Amino acid sequence: MHFWFLCLTLVCAGGLDVAPQSMDAFSAHRGLAFQSIRLTNPSAFDVAVQLRISRPRPRPSVRRLGSVPSHGQDSQKCASPSRLLARFHKVEGDVDGVLHRRLREELHNSYAWQHLPNLDMEILDTCDGPAKVLSELTAKYGSMLEFAEMDQFVYPNSIPDDPHWPRLWGLDKIRMLDAWSRLTELGLDGEETVVAVIDTGVQLDHPDLMDSLWTNPGEIPDNGIDDDGNGFIDDVHGYDFAGEDGHPDDDNGHGTHCAGILAATANNGVGIAGVASRLAKVRIMALRFLSADGTGGTVSDAVRALEYALSFGVPVSSNSWGGADTSDALKVAIRRASEAGHLFVAPAGNSGRSISDGTYYPCVYRQAGVLCVAASDQSDQLTSFSNYAPEYVEIAAPGVDIYSTYTGSGYRSEFGTSMATPYVAGAASLVVSAFGYSRTHVRQLLLDSAVLADNFKGKVDGGRLDVLKLIERSEPDFLFWFDSEGARTAMVSVIVAANSSKLVELQIGSDNILPGTYEAEVHTSWHDGEETIPVVYTVQGQPLLHLEQHSLEWAQVPSNATASQYLNITNSGNGTGRVQLQRLPFPFEGPENEIVVPPEGAASVSIQCAPNFTGEWLGEAAFNTNSGLDAWNSSRSTLELGTVLKVRLRCISRKPPELQMEPFSGAAEVLSGGLLRYLQPVVHAEWEPFVPGKEVEANLVLPEENNSLGCSRHNTDVSGSVLLIGRGDCYFSVKALMAQEAQALGVLLYNNQDNGALPMMAMPRDSDIPVIPMFMVTKAEGEALLARLQEEALRVKLRWQTVSAYTLPSRSDRVSIQISNTGVADLRWNARPKLSFGAHSFYETYISGVQNSSMAEFSWTEVGEDLSFFREHGQNASLQLPLPFSFSFYGQMFDKVWVTSNGFLAFEIFEGEAPPLPLPFMAGISKPNGIVAGFGWPLTCHDCRISSMEDGTCFVVQYANMSFDHPTLPMSAGSDGLSFEIRLCQDGRISMMYAKFPEPASDYRDAFIGLETIEGDALMNLRSQLPFAERTPFAVTLQPWLRAASATQGRLLQGESVELFYDVHSTIGHSGFIQVTAQDQSGLWHSQRDVRVMQETFTFRMMAGEWGTCVLEDCENLSSGVRSRPLECHGVDGYVYDLDTCNGRSAFCADSVAEWRDKDGARCQEYEGKSWCDADGSYGSGWKQSWGNFSDFSFGGLDVSTVCCACGGGVLTAEPVTLARCDENLAAMDTDCDGTIDCQDACPLDPQPECTSTQTVTGEGTNESDTSVSTTGRSTGAGFAANVTTNYTNESSWTSTAPPACIILLPSPTNMSGESTVVDSIDSTGARGVLWPSITSFFLTLILAQ
Repeated sequence: MHFWFLCLTLVCAGGLDVAPQSMDAFSAHRGLAFQSIRLTNPSAFDVAVQLRISRPRPRPSVRRLGSVPSHGQDSQKCASPSRLLARFHKVEGDVDGVLHRRLREELHNSYAWQHLPNLDMEILDTCDGPAKVLSELTAKYGSMLEFAEMDQFVYPNSIPDDPHWPRLWGLDKIRMLDAWSRLTELGLDGEETVVAVIDTGVQLDHPDLMDSLWTNPGEIPDNGIDDDGNGFIDDVHGYDFAGEDGHPDDDNGHGTHCAGILAATANNGVGIAGVASRLAKVRIMALRFLSADGTGGTVSDAVRALEYALSFGVPVSSNSWGGADTSDALKVAIRRASEAGHLFVAPAGNSGRSISDGTYYPCVYRQAGVLCVAASDQSDQLTSFSNYAPEYVEIAAPGVDIYSTYTGSGYRSEFGTSMATPYVAGAASLVVSAFGYSRTHVRQLLLDSAVLADNFKGKVDGGRLDVLKLIERSEPDFLFWFDSEGARTAMVSVIVAANSSKLVELQIGSDNILPGTYEAEVHTSWHDGEETIPVVYTVQGQPLLHLEQHSLEWAQVPSNATASQYLNITNSGNGTGRVQLQRLPFPFEGPENEIVVPPEGAASVSIQCAPNFTGEWLGEAAFNTNSGLDAWNSSRSTLELGTVLKVRLRCISRKPPELQMEPFSGAAEVLSGGLLRYLQPVVHAEWEPFVPGKEVEANLVLPEENNSLGCSRHNTDVSGSVLLIGRGDCYFSVKALMAQEAQALGVLLYNNQDNGALPMMAMPRDSDIPVIPMFMVTKAEGEALLARLQEEALRVKLRWQTVSAYTLPSRSDRVSIQISNTGVADLRWNARPKLSFGAHSFYETYISGVQNSSMAEFSWTEVGEDLSFFREHGQNASLQLPLPFSFSFYGQMFDKVWVTSNGFLAFEIFEGEAPPLPLPFMAGISKPNGIVAGFGWPLTCHDCRISSMEDGTCFVVQYANMSFDHPTLPMSAGSDGLSFEIRLCQDGRISMMYAKFPEPASDYRDAFIGLETIEGDALMNLRSQLPFAERTPFAVTLQPWLRAASATQGRLLQGESVELFYDVHSTIGHSGFIQVTAQDQSGLWHSQRDVRVMQETFTFRMMAGEWGTCVLEDCENLSSGVRSRPLECHGVDGYVYDLDTCNGRSAFCADSVAEWRDKDGARCQEYEGKSWCDADGSYGSGWKQSWGNFSDFSFGGLDVSTVCCACGGGVLTAEPVTLARCDENLAAMDTDCDGTIDCQDACPLDPQPECTSTQTVTGEGTNESDTSVSTTGRSTGAGFAANVTTNYTNESSWTSTAPPACIILLPSPTNMSGESTVVDSIDSTGARGVLWPSITSFFLTLILAQ
């Protein structure tokens, strides 16, 4: 039913009565309704009346201060003069045309007059309404006129007069002429609409574009003043954001070409016609941000250009550009523009690949509002170069051999999705101009009207642009038409006879209308009056809501995990549905806000089961709704009157697995009984290695309310606690220093922002280094802790354990990490290095002939197994091969690798073809990932060979005689040969050998030679460092500092453990994290643990051992003795090594800050190893003058000259003393406790049972009683026992005086000629053997007699 409330007041204006004065209509249903407008003419003359419908356009919120200059009544000042054409009858007797001249003079007083003498026709321009002028002319000079009519647009059904029209196959394909004709039949003049061409600019004086340019009404050209106060000087036709001036002229050609496709002037006898050139109502705003050389522009300039367009309320923009790098700024800008009613049209890109992985921007910002366009050809095939992906690419348009305007006032043909984009933007702006529809409406109309083709299936979500269907599809949604003899039209002219009335039927509504309020105006004009009738149409619908499910069940949800299921609520009515979920019982959770279900739409509601202990729960979810209410009640705020929708809930919870890791770095809540609930994931602090200790446990407390972010001094007592503070307002290190000053033990930071977690909490390089731990938890975790602290006390544990590895240039170190499953369910785990702050330096690079050539020596492998697959499949082919061993790539183990024909290997699986890498290559999430590129380039194979083989400990892929892709040559193979091989070695090294390559040229300067991580978040490109210019074969070796030496993923049953091993190899200090993630079989339970791995250069220090017994040197002097201790070579790992290892290292350095590195992350070892500094503290041969001073690279207030001993700082310690005087009661000393003082005892170490210090040497060439004594030499095989004497300090004395049956203990063997000499002398003395400290083992060596 339709309810009409009509104002029937008559409007009497200048002899014509118009009724009604206004129309207000209300309906509860969709459909059509009709209402009459009555025109009554009480005069004695016929009245010509024109009626025209217009939809009010919302005015944009414009931040501008300029104004439009005022205009007078003459044609020079009139903004939009109306035009009439007239011709007078021939008057007999007026041979000289006197009458004609008199008439012209009379009319000239009121109108601008043009006489066309060859046609004998008059043109009158006026600012008054054309119908009014026509009535005045007819009334006054009717008998003298042959005809008089209003000017109108004429649109030929044939080809326009633009001379290059035959070349515009694209306009024919999208049925442009038919669309223009249909708009003419509908009587839609359209409103002036501006479309922004955001590109390389536009040639502003191009003959085919100058009449289509938008002109800023508030700006005076070239006066150097910002007339309209919008911040841009002389922005008459747009702005140049690349050149920062008001002249967005195109010096490239790309933007001019796109602008011509969009709106080149039609029917001007010049060049071509654009898609939106009908009526010349669509104007081009030229916004330049791309550079002249076509290399691109910045995101910031693109965003500024879009902002400029929005400030003028521009509804559509054409953006024929894109790239492989995502930008949050651009995405948000597009979303905001879409919310403001702007349609952002962009191309799919020209790489000829799928972008389903979301790697071509801004095309893939579909959710933000981008309409992404693919390129099609004359046969409605997707072009070979066009990217595709039904997830993002929604429509196609002509993009092959597109002829359009170009710089130099010329024309040329171009190919690309850049050309397809302005076709769609032009069609969109045409609909906006004609119908005034919103962005969302126009976008949907474009997609609904596109022509579907089998060729697009699986590649384009919609079809190919068809503008005629677009106009036809737009008609029914235009809610206000005149009914003229059964046909709809927006403009009608009628003659109201004298003393009579005439009805004009107005059609309102649509079968597709949705609830809402719609407005229009009916403008009526006649010879001496005009009137506007406002029309308001309100549609209220009835919602009918239904639940698609009647029950939800969760089985086996781990405790402390959350599992979600979704309810679908559909609305089969035409009113907006509103739904409110009632409070749910534990452990069920759902949305608290009201949910809106659009007419004939649906909404998805997430219900969660989140148990924190095991059990089974039953419940019910009930929704209050406005379903079934009439149009009036359904809009009221209360929902209790509508149908209540219900669904049953059942959830079963079980105990989860439990991931444990030792060592471990992170944060946890301490539960009762000492159990830990790990807070995960966490972000670590950059200064973590400087924090003393390994863990702290304390109460979690809040700061004072006005210091919740912890950036100021704390006025409350937080000593001995861990602070919970929010992110923001100051540096992370400042928060830690403030807490440290207040004697807090640590900081738990929570991310109170929505922009995601950081890879690391960094600090300024000139900041003091905090010495308390800090970890950042997620926003959800932090807010939960914050809420709980209002009601209960919480205790947390912070742990910052480190796995240390010590290496030498020729020695790696193996470290281990243990993970275990202490829960009651199985888990799957995966370990990987966390590379956020070090992916670029994960591999150390060695290039033959450049540096460390011993690490990279050229060699060539004998030909192995020919991979004939590539001959069969040609270009862009790939083949997955098994590796003969598990290979560690960026710290993760792989057993297979993909080999491609385009010069690279990849570990991350991808399906289908292996297209050439987009060059210049940028890291990204698009597959393939985990790339090893020997020469990443579009290569082809004419007389080539790709083979693989195992060469010792390396797997080799050899590319022999590859060719660069030259499309114009046979088989696309150029003559430039390229031969190289990639070696993956068992120890984690990657080597590349280059045997043959062409002259270095800019042709392949963008080739990718290097590595990309598995996640695609970082890369290293060596292309610019390699010596191609030397023209001789060379080698490159990439040595990882961390190599997985065991599996990096697997399954752990309950109670099981596994040890992870990593080999660390480097001479430069590195630091990173090993991150272990785990999940259960359901995927609902997740866990994560981190541990820091620190790689240090292995160092040695000469140190002294334990002091020996105080021994008399002279029994005549009982007041003074001597004791000694040995020199020992200690490694940084705490073990004792061979003395030879410490040769030349008797003096050692103690660095002031052991973990110091400069602002770029370089440690002391790197300064030494790369000769950046000398031992005296001066600048070394490796330091480049352009780098500046040491102080420019200071970190934590310290620079290398005051920290590293190699540069003059540190503490130099001399070789320790090994002999010392002693006076320990020497006169009464009885070392062997036999009752005889040593000075009178021939064998002072004679063992006695009651003497605890006595040592007995026994065995058959071995020592069974003391592991610190070992034997060597020859043995009789018989056991023995003997006294040990220490009376002799050199071999010259014992050989003649040693007592028989004793073992002789000598302090040092330094003057002896060898073991054989000693043994040969034993028999002559009768001694049983000799015992001394050994240089090689630091144990006592026993040489026995025969």
